[in-house]
Amino acid sequence: MKRFLVQFFAGLIGLLLLIGAFVVIVDPFYHYHDATAGTTEYMYTQVYQTPGAALHFKYDSAIVGTSMTENFRASWYEEQGMDLVKLCFAGARSRDIATVYEKVFASGNDVKRVITDLNEYQLTSDPKSRYTELPAYLYNDFLPDDVQYIWNRDVFTAAILRTLEAIRGKQPDNDLAYTWTDPELFSVEKMERNYRATLDEYAEGFTDAHSEVGRLAADLEACRLNLENLTEYVAGHPEVQFDFFFPPYSIVYWERIRLSGCLHILDVYRAAAEQLMDYENVRVFFFMDETGWITDLDEYRDECHHSQLYNRYIYEAMEQGTHQLTAENVDEVFRNFHDYVEQFSYDLFWDKAYAVRGLHPTVTR
Repeated sequence: MKRFLVQFFAGLIGLLLLIGAFVVIVDPFYHYHDATAGTTEYMYTQVYQTPGAALHFKYDSAIVGTSMTENFRASWYEEQGMDLVKLCFAGARSRDIATVYEKVFASGNDVKRVITDLNEYQLTSDPKSRYTELPAYLYNDFLPDDVQYIWNRDVFTAAILRTLEAIRGKQPDNDLAYTWTDPELFSVEKMERNYRATLDEYAEGFTDAHSEVGRLAADLEACRLNLENLTEYVAGHPEVQFDFFFPPYSIVYWERIRLSGCLHILDVYRAAAEQLMDYENVRVFFFMDETGWITDLDEYRDECHHSQLYNRYIYEAMEQGTHQLTAENVDEVFRNFHDYVEQFSYDLFWDKAYAVRGLHPTVTR
């Protein structure tokens, strides 16, 4: 009996060591190294793969952003000679973005450029908050807790799948990582079905804009603190070009903002832009006032998330240096867009015949 127990536990330990070695070698979440064992780089689970990819992939540029950056493609940047990694983190708060920045600058790569989107919840939430609890064993350097990774059923399964893909020679295209381009996701009919009733409820409880004063002060302070999470890295890496951009939310978002008495968010966006523009290695781009886009609901899956067509345009505009906010144009840009949002004929807009792309001329700089 004793001999049997010794053999049993020796076999069990041997099996566990074999499993552990297999996971470490394949390393599907890139915790220890880049893709190996015949596998290729492929990102599909943001919270779990992002820290390893940021540390171990080879790149000179990075998109570190929320779900609003998921539809960018690294191959677009390769056209300009960049070697870019997409480190998306849906729902990321400023603290989450800062955590990814930390990994990027600890990677040893000669990083030249970092691109990040700026959104309402990033600027106005608690600067100490995170979107979700992070798996500490993937984000820290404490080796003992790596047992949660090495002997993890889901990680083991992922390692097997990646190995089978390598054997079959049918590995996923990392250029398509995180993208969502199914035409069924986008339509004005879907937007009306999902948002019309909600917006009507907002209209019934309309809040006078004067009540925004108190919220503005609180949101401005939150904005300042949230940006400090990011500017720590901006200031610490003056050799790196940081490009921040405000995505083009749909007119449905702005109708909700107006009806809920929250137009002060434009003052928050402006404060964020001005705080960032103080740094010589920062460019800030503003796409919210693309009125020909934001009124075309056939290009939106919800009030904020747009199709890849717009991501491509944003990429091209930033490469060409257009839509950039400067000390000379920031007043006019925000004033004009505030007037546009406040005066827009929202009731007429919901006539489907009215919601056509290009109806409103694009704001010019």
